[in-house]
Amino acid sequence: SWRDIMDSIDQTAKLIKQQADSMENVVVEHINNLHSERRRARKLYQEEQTWLSNQFQQ
Repeated sequence: SWRDIMDSIDQTAKLIKQQADSMENVVVEHINNLHSERRRARKLYQEEQTWLSNQFQQ
């Protein structure tokens, strides 16, 4: 019946939204991890650069 078709479409739409939300959460988590790694790498680079600079000045 028409009602069953509409219910099926509604369920499919809800499932698609759940999957999209789940994918979004995974992507955001990965982006946050990459950002944190980048900040750590930049900090380490700056510390090593400072150390090397100090070594050559002595």
